[in-house]
Amino acid sequence: MKSEFKILLLDDGNKGNFVQSYGIASVFPSTKIEILKIEFKGPRYKLPGRKGNYPVFIKFFNLFCFFRMFKMGNKLLKLYSKNLKEFSRKKYDFIISSGSLLAPLNILLSKETSSYSIHLMVPSGMPLSLFDFLIIPYHDFLKFKIQRKNIIVTLGAPNLINEEMKKNELDKIPVSLKEKIKKKLITIVIGGDDQNYRISTNWVKNIKEEIDKMKENFQFFLTTSRRTNEKVIQYICENFMKDKNFLYIEIPTISKETLYPEILFISDIIMVTEDSINMISEAASTGKKVIILGVERKKKKKLIFDLTIEKFVEDGYAEYIPFTEIDKLPDMVKIVLNKKYKVLNEAKECVQKILKSIN
Repeated sequence: MKSEFKILLLDDGNKGNFVQSYGIASVFPSTKIEILKIEFKGPRYKLPGRKGNYPVFIKFFNLFCFFRMFKMGNKLLKLYSKNLKEFSRKKYDFIISSGSLLAPLNILLSKETSSYSIHLMVPSGMPLSLFDFLIIPYHDFLKFKIQRKNIIVTLGAPNLINEEMKKNELDKIPVSLKEKIKKKLITIVIGGDDQNYRISTNWVKNIKEEIDKMKENFQFFLTTSRRTNEKVIQYICENFMKDKNFLYIEIPTISKETLYPEILFISDIIMVTEDSINMISEAASTGKKVIILGVERKKKKKLIFDLTIEKFVEDGYAEYIPFTEIDKLPDMVKIVLNKKYKVLNEAKECVQKILKSIN
């Protein structure tokens, strides 16, 4: 095995995707990591039912890859982004990217620099055989029924949370906050609405009622996400912040500083909403006891993500409680305190498979 690996990470500004890519890169032994920031230019379009907009020009790079016109694609790529010239002259062991927008750029740069291509998530409109390694989540594996030698399936999402991070991050928690902890600690991580899930003030109200039943034995941290509904945030500000049992509340759109993921590491139990596989994966990667909280659904049909959550429970990483049974939350807390759970380590397992394949 090589003594040092040189890795190029592609970053298009999507934080969630970049964290997954960096999570994989950081696990390689003796790694030197460079980051190439990509700014997409030109006209954009929207897709029905999805947030944000997408650059039209990226479709040209998809076509160059689809028809294996790599040299021509790289010439156009250098014109499109001048800072690519510097990186295309270097040699890397791996180029890592995540998300459909960066998939064709990964292929073109990998061909130019003679690097292994590692891409996370299913690329849109491109032959999967072009990639040396594709890392896809379990729900996409079930949805697309893909089986190829170059595909590595993860239960959740690779991330940066591991024992080494725990050692480095715990010191960032203020001593004044640590001194307030007199009971077992539960951290509640709340996501937000999307095309499948709804987190309303009614949901938060119900959670608060069950939390209030546990005040005698527990204290609480709470954090929302940037996707959390403004009315939910308002309700939290009015009803949680004045509760002395909530020692710390972080709202990304309001709070000036962040203690995430540090607060996860000092928790006894992490409660995380089911709307984000990324958040669930981060919680399960801490080695703490995890309860996945069911939320309101916009559709009655079973979701593909339900199968992933079922597997989290089945494989011993977490427990799940549907919103219709949220009144049983105090009883579930008692159960998880007396059980042991596995630690999720997707990034390490992926890298082990990649190194085994190339050696």
